Amino acid sequence: MRPDPAADPDASFSSYAVARWSRLVKVGVLLGAAPERARELARATLTRCAPGWERANRESDVDAWTYATLLELWRHVPATERDTGVPEPEPTHPDPERARAALAELLATLRALTDERRTATVLAQVAGLDDGLASSLAGKGQQRPVRLRDDLLLDGVTAVPVGTVPVDEVLADVAATRRRRRLVGLVAVVVVLAAVGVLTWATRGGPPRPPPPAPDVVRTDNPAPVPWYANGDLHVARVVVTVPGVTTLVDVPDGAVYADEGGHVVLVSDDGEILTIGRHPPGDPVVGSEERGWVAWTTATERGLDLVVYDTRQHREAGRHVLDADPGDTAADGVLPVAVDQEFVYYRDQRGQWKWQPGTGGAEEVPGAPLVDVAAAVRLSDVAPGILTATQPLFDAATSVRGNGGQLSADGTYLITHVDQPRVGTVRVYDVRDGSRLDTGLRRQDIALAAAFTPDGDVLYFVAHRPNAPVGLQDMRLSTSGPQVLASCRVTDRYRQPDEPLCRVIAQVAANGDGPLLPG
Repeated sequence: MRPDPAADPDASFSSYAVARWSRLVKVGVLLGAAPERARELARATLTRCAPGWERANRESDVDAWTYATLLELWRHVPATERDTGVPEPEPTHPDPERARAALAELLATLRALTDERRTATVLAQVAGLDDGLASSLAGKGQQRPVRLRDDLLLDGVTAVPVGTVPVDEVLADVAATRRRRRLVGLVAVVVVLAAVGVLTWATRGGPPRPPPPAPDVVRTDNPAPVPWYANGDLHVARVVVTVPGVTTLVDVPDGAVYADEGGHVVLVSDDGEILTIGRHPPGDPVVGSEERGWVAWTTATERGLDLVVYDTRQHREAGRHVLDADPGDTAADGVLPVAVDQEFVYYRDQRGQWKWQPGTGGAEEVPGAPLVDVAAAVRLSDVAPGILTATQPLFDAATSVRGNGGQLSADGTYLITHVDQPRVGTVRVYDVRDGSRLDTGLRRQDIALAAAFTPDGDVLYFVAHRPNAPVGLQDMRLSTSGPQVLASCRVTDRYRQPDEPLCRVIAQVAANGDGPLLPG
């Protein structure tokens, strides 16, 4: 259902709440909640959905968004409060005994299924979602919902007690939430300033910012194989999260980590769960490893500057290393994490560059030119202006190429870098084993705004094309201020069929906000 987006948002939302209340409660009961708990879930779902209603109504499948929110809340209900018995049927049912028996049989049938298949079945048979979407929301895309008997659906579902829809109460909850968020933001500023404000103000040139407000989360599949960010929207596997001011993006297992202009380091799961995991000097790097699931950044403490390593799989710090630096030191002062590779974190400080293994003592110095990246023990160094050297782990064999900055593929075989000729925004891809230059798939005049390797070794580009180019993938009539293309290109055409294009368009994005960013 998609009400008229031009209508008054509160009126449009109220109409939707009235239309969906019964189904939301029935879904809650059939998932295993007692009727009162199911009504609480339905009310909390509508309350959470209301603030972002206008945008979701305009841009997404609102039913999918609503039921995804309900499922997120349901997953936090303790197991002891689930499947507590067969509720009394709807009082208005004409045959209470028949209704009670049908509801008991329906619940018994659902209890016999796995949790994921039960969820998919209820979403498809009761909420009315299509099978594919229901399976996706349930977390089992390969399992189709069970087909329930018509008499169970007719009598059993009808028997579920739903009560009256509390639209006014939901809107009051939304208003209270908005007021509470404003108050919490104000209190957070006061508390932070009182606790650590003197230190942070002195070392960072201003007061710390309050935690970011709860972002909007809309369920939709990511067309790209890695997270990406554009126009204030962060795209992970199954949701889009609206988070303005993102400055750094890291790909991690089952989600992404981002850092923002306020100095927050935030973990976002593929299902939209959001957790602030630390603070860092705004604008400084945050690095990580998708394979290991580690993320590293620096953070100011009373004793100086710490290097923090967080394990996104275990949801805990993997280690913390005290750096020989002042709290006010930043990347501009030469203190920064460089890369996470295998079991090591590479970083630089004023004394040199190092590799440190969390859980151990001191760090081991890494000799040579300043490190740019490390992957599969291959070290990429900035040996001279415009010259990069890739050093292989065996025999220290080195290959030099032209480029400024860069990123190695996960296996350490390929390198993306940029050069300023023939014009700014020109990217190059090299095989660092022999220094050979590979076809990027882009035209000489294309402007690569961002580039990153995918897990299978292809390259993703955000591309802005210069005006007045002919129409086509390589020739779309785009400019740096107009739409931008997210394209995936083969690193090598070795396995390509003669008529197979080197690149394919994944998405086209308007250039009217933050970004674009790809994992770095």
